[in-house]
Amino acid sequence: MVAGTKAGVSGDDNCSDLNSELQRVLTGLENVVCCRKKSSCSLSVAEVDRHIEQLTTASEHCDLAIKTVEEIEGVLGRDLYPNLAEERSRWEKELAGLREENESLTAMLCSKEEELNRTKATMNAIREERDRLRRRI
Repeated sequence: MVAGTKAGVSGDDNCSDLNSELQRVLTGLENVVCCRKKSSCSLSVAEVDRHIEQLTTASEHCDLAIKTVEEIEGVLGRDLYPNLAEERSRWEKELAGLREENESLTAMLCSKEEELNRTKATMNAIREERDRLRRRI
């Protein structure tokens, strides 16, 4: 049961608190998505992991907000947000898509880093050969 309901807080106060919490959670989700869209492909693995952590945290907050709404709806006996299930489904699909994209980008980043390391090794070998040939002359 929702904490404020037992203490005699009115349904309007619960709705107001709930609206504030939902707005905070959705703003957080939107900020994470916007930051992700604005970021370039030059993200490090640590940055990608940080984004995953932020998305996971935002998802957990969203789940908590939805559970709170469902509890309040049960207490009040009516639907406060009839489209909540659709919204949740939409956010879960977007989160799943972002996780998929993240896996793909992480794999691509690892591949590019391996290629860069091979190129560096080749360049070092060429420099060593060049220096060896210069010493001969």
